[in-house]
Amino acid sequence: MARPIQMKAATSTGFGLDQKYAAFPGLLIAYVWHLAEPDAAVTFALTYAEALGVAKEMGYTRTASWRRGS
Repeated sequence: MARPIQMKAATSTGFGLDQKYAAFPGLLIAYVWHLAEPDAAVTFALTYAEALGVAKEMGYTRTASWRRGS
């Protein structure tokens, strides 16, 4: 089954989520870390719901920017 993918790449680590991705059913958000160090590279993919759970755990959804949707 084909699914849309949004990739987030970083030379170190980083996590982010934009509320606009909620509008895309079946979207996978792929995070790729440590691009500058291929031997240390890490890749993982989450559904929007899974990424939202991480964002909630990290406190991102309690920020003013999240509540404003910006």
